Amino acid sequence: MEPATQVFAAVSLLVIGLSHLFQPKAWVQYFQDLVAQGTSGAFTEGFLCLSFGGIIVGFHNVWHWPGLLLTLFGWAQVLKGLGRFVAPQFALRVMGRVSVERAWFFQLGGVFALGLSGSFWWLRFRSEPAADLLVSVQAGSVSAPDSVAAGWTRLRVEEDGKGHILVVFKLPESATGTDVAVFLAALDTARTTPPPAVALGGPEIGDTGEVVIQLTAGRYVLGCVSRGGDGHRHASSGEAKEIVVTGRDSAAPPRGTQEVPMVDYAYPGPEQWKAGSHLLRVENRSRQDHQLRIARLLAGSTLKDWMSAANPRAHAIPVAGVARLGPGAVAYLPVELPGGEYVLHCLIPDAASGRPHLMLGMVRAIHVE
Repeated sequence: MEPATQVFAAVSLLVIGLSHLFQPKAWVQYFQDLVAQGTSGAFTEGFLCLSFGGIIVGFHNVWHWPGLLLTLFGWAQVLKGLGRFVAPQFALRVMGRVSVERAWFFQLGGVFALGLSGSFWWLRFRSEPAADLLVSVQAGSVSAPDSVAAGWTRLRVEEDGKGHILVVFKLPESATGTDVAVFLAALDTARTTPPPAVALGGPEIGDTGEVVIQLTAGRYVLGCVSRGGDGHRHASSGEAKEIVVTGRDSAAPPRGTQEVPMVDYAYPGPEQWKAGSHLLRVENRSRQDHQLRIARLLAGSTLKDWMSAANPRAHAIPVAGVARLGPGAVAYLPVELPGGEYVLHCLIPDAASGRPHLMLGMVRAIHVE
């Protein structure tokens, strides 16, 4: 509810601030009418302040900067309302100082209200730097903190060069240690993520990689989905780590530079991207897992060459990617894309046929300039 409360306060103060600026004499008359009502007038303003502040403190219990600003403002309104109820005569003396000659005080207050409104708009739509979650993957083990704070998180994975692919899986909040073991056993043989877990992605290409994902409160498993020579996933031989996410997330998501939607079985969207540094917003809009793999075609090579080659790396260099994302999941991929020709593709096996999504048409040529 924090984002909604921030919008509520921003809109309210925007309207009140503009009214103070353009109708100061009307506000003088309003307060003179309240004073004329005596104690009832003080109580009327008390109800307004208490209602406004009560909504804020009830739905915005944030005690860290910068959200603390709105929380303190809400409590200030509550205390102002309390003062009107317990000391109405003092409140009437304060309100009685209002006069037409001092109408400019309301204009000054309007500027202050607009400043607060702007602050609360910024609070709602700011993009906070993602917190870092460093994960190390070695043969037979995954090292990571036991718990992390909720929010948009920059997941950085460092591997030992043995072809690991770490994926973050969210489990139900009620999941137990037994449930985690059952999930890992099912993951070992499943083509896609066993329900009710949801795959949230991870770096797909390279020994070191980063993605930005949203972690909400609950239980998660960090597991390597690569398969060894015995056909089993690395997660079944110790390359898995359970973590707990705590707290509440009220920050806005990062600002992506390019949308990359994924459906069954395509990457819809523009065929031309701008060259340079990107934060790709990758979203799975389908009903099964998908991934994003990006490869840069070598000079003189075409998509047809790459598709028909026995060794695709003879025609394209893997650049970066987002590991499997479950339905509805979103991940952001930081990547540098110089001008050239690129291929987007998905190698996850289809839930029904077992064929790689690439063979079902999930491949796309992208021109970057």
